[in-house]
Amino acid sequence: MSNKLTDSSGEKSVKAATNALMDSLASALSRWIMRYYIIIIVAAFAVSAASFQLAVGLKLNTNIFALMPDGVASIENLNRVMEKTGSFSNAMVVVDSPDPDAAIRFLRELRKQVLKFPWVSSAEFTEDTSVFQRHKLLYMETTDLKEIQRRIDARIDYEKHHPKITLEDNTEVKISIRKNSASKNTGNTKSTAPITNPTAKASSKRVRKGNPMTGPPPLEFDDIEDKYQKTRGRRNVARSSERVFQSDDGQISILLVWPRGETNDIGFSRHLINDLRKLIDKIDPSKYHPRMQVDIGGRLKGRVTQFDAAMQDLSSSGLWSISAILLLLAFYYRRLFSILYIGLPLVMGILWTFGITQLVLGGLNLVTVFLVVVLFGLGIDFGIHNLTRYDEVRRCGGSLEEALTIVFRRTGMASFVAALTTIAGFYALLITDFRAFFEFGFIAGTGVALIFLSMYLVFPAIMLLAERVGLYRVGVPQVDVCNITREGIPKPRIILFVMLAILGVSLFYATNIQYEDDFKKLSAKIPAYQAVKKKIDKVFSLSTDRAVVFVPTLEEVTALVKYLENKIATDLDSPTIKKVKSIYTVVPNKQEQDERLEIIGNIKRNTDEIKDYINAEQRAKLADIIDYLDIDRLSARDLPSALRRVYTGLPGSGGYLVYIYNSVSMSDSAQAKAFSDDIRELTVNGKTYYPATDALVFVDMRDLMRNDATIAMFAVIIVILLVLLINFRSLRKVFIVMFPVVSGTIMMVGIMGIFDIRLSIFNMVVLPAILGIGVDSAIHIFHRYEEEGSRSLRHVIRTTGWAVAITTLTTLFGFAGMLSAANPGLQSLGILACIGLGTSLVSSLTMLPALLQWLENKGSGPQHGFGQAASFAASAPPRPTKTEAA
Repeated sequence: MSNKLTDSSGEKSVKAATNALMDSLASALSRWIMRYYIIIIVAAFAVSAASFQLAVGLKLNTNIFALMPDGVASIENLNRVMEKTGSFSNAMVVVDSPDPDAAIRFLRELRKQVLKFPWVSSAEFTEDTSVFQRHKLLYMETTDLKEIQRRIDARIDYEKHHPKITLEDNTEVKISIRKNSASKNTGNTKSTAPITNPTAKASSKRVRKGNPMTGPPPLEFDDIEDKYQKTRGRRNVARSSERVFQSDDGQISILLVWPRGETNDIGFSRHLINDLRKLIDKIDPSKYHPRMQVDIGGRLKGRVTQFDAAMQDLSSSGLWSISAILLLLAFYYRRLFSILYIGLPLVMGILWTFGITQLVLGGLNLVTVFLVVVLFGLGIDFGIHNLTRYDEVRRCGGSLEEALTIVFRRTGMASFVAALTTIAGFYALLITDFRAFFEFGFIAGTGVALIFLSMYLVFPAIMLLAERVGLYRVGVPQVDVCNITREGIPKPRIILFVMLAILGVSLFYATNIQYEDDFKKLSAKIPAYQAVKKKIDKVFSLSTDRAVVFVPTLEEVTALVKYLENKIATDLDSPTIKKVKSIYTVVPNKQEQDERLEIIGNIKRNTDEIKDYINAEQRAKLADIIDYLDIDRLSARDLPSALRRVYTGLPGSGGYLVYIYNSVSMSDSAQAKAFSDDIRELTVNGKTYYPATDALVFVDMRDLMRNDATIAMFAVIIVILLVLLINFRSLRKVFIVMFPVVSGTIMMVGIMGIFDIRLSIFNMVVLPAILGIGVDSAIHIFHRYEEEGSRSLRHVIRTTGWAVAITTLTTLFGFAGMLSAANPGLQSLGILACIGLGTSLVSSLTMLPALLQWLENKGSGPQHGFGQAASFAASAPPRPTKTEAA
């Protein structure tokens, strides 16, 4: 391999032949466009109009799980559960009022009106829990029921063996019966016969067998009843016959509204929310209490809020980015028409891109939606390089055809190679499974290709039209541009030394880079919605960090619950499961019911018998408990509709749902993975169950993202190296061009390590793209340096270097729009892209020129250029006193 940038005699002849061929092709293309430029413009507008019609049909999916590929088990399981449960999609009308009674009156009126909407399936702010009250004995532990039976049997046995001792002989008999023991407004109802014998007193927690001297065993059940009053467990009895969806302090009350049919359509969800809001305003909460506040929450509202946040992010970031880019163009070119010359073919290329996106992908996700703005900053690079070179040639005396030919041949060749590397960088993502990578790569790569095509077909046609109608005027030649000042870069070794020192520091801090393990930091935080959610949590405080398992039969539910409870009891080293809930949490299983119903039947018969031994007042008290003894088997059909839906899903869907609650944080990816590993596949009695949970999806997403990011990075590097090697046909030149790219990447990861900027499922998508985009600057500078020859680096930086700076800034502004996004993940993507592009630019404008100058000083640089700037210098007049703006 030669130690110089110059070529051997054989390589020179091949290169000369290639250059001659490229020159003739560029000239032919120039003449063709000059002949058919009107047709090109008309055709471009027609294709753009058709693309616009397609692009407006694009749908935005704000679900973060849409970033995953099809066929992932965790996603399919989650979708299956969502289908059975109806996605738990409801709307919640949340009333915040200092007067709970006023809130109930408002909700009662609202419910009556809401039920008139054709889209409403049901609407409730209370839940009938009388079934639990009627069956409260069925929820008692079997041992407690047996104890009740034993105490009654003991009393009967005593009375049978002591017939002369009656209740009228002043023996104490105490029977404690509470009809609605759990009600807040019902106190203890006790019947106590007069006590004249002090020795007859007994503790409520100790039952005497009784004897003739102390009297009969008392019928006391306070201890058992208190146990179920104080315990809120899987066998807890409801507190009253009606449960109001209200916080403990009565401040927050909620109306649950369940819609009919499919609720995934964002338009339908928005229609529902708007109907509710209009109805709330019509009823006017202030009429019920001046300080009553009414908000809407729930999954339907959350979906609409997330979508609106994404669209707001897009509009605000788009406005900021595009405005910044256009202002930068106006400042750089000092004329407004430059925006038209570059902007029109750019917009056309973007329209073509999203028209194809609609045909191929059909929609956008949370990441790709911002490509509308990113492509604006990315694609404008070609236009800036083209217009800058076109202006340069025309100002230096070149004809219109010569200007177009040089744009095609010189700038076009560099842009073509740069476009290839960028396209390759994006298309390398197509080999990945992670949908965020795949779709981002497809849209961005296709966009760069189509914008490049537009910039080399539509842009020249527009420039021709502008010149023909007098919009474009050739400015006064600029001597510092037209005449090459043969000056190099001073002190390149010092520049290299300083930059290498920075690289060393960057490598040191690069080891601090971590992955973002807190999943909650990747979701959008919308203050208004979060405030409503906090209110909802005061009423429905059950954790949503849980896994859900679909189980076809009750027998399988029994086996699965037993298996999981045994796992909880035996996994003491690293427990991740806290508890299990199933239909048996609210309905005892068949075996338990049969056993308890038998005992309850015995108690009922004994109460009939004991009536003969107690007085009339005590018989009246005992009659209050008779209703609780006359019960049948309880099933899921007897449950309140809202509670039944939790454990059986949508009506008629069949099967049951089992919930597995975690004991570790699902925000931490390591703990989430441990929980996921424990429940991912549950095999019981030869059948395998696959729980569904957001945590499983996030864990799979993180693992897939890490693997695919590594694959994508290597693929991008290999493809870029191949493209550069084909173009330059020299490993040495490839190394020189890649040197600033690698250096910029090292500086980027160093900054990430210093400021704790973590990698996530969002920002990793931009890493391969940064390599592809970053190499563009080096390609343009190196091509121009080869074109102009030795001692031209200062001129190259003054011309192409300025264009490189502007193009990088426009691309950076495109990504910078994400910094205002509500989603922290998208913010991190924008931050990482801006840092990466910034470090690549710094490296391209410092390390690359310094390296080239150092090699040139050693005699390893190009000896002669083949550029056209000098050919126009002779016709250029002396330096003007002022510059005419075109």
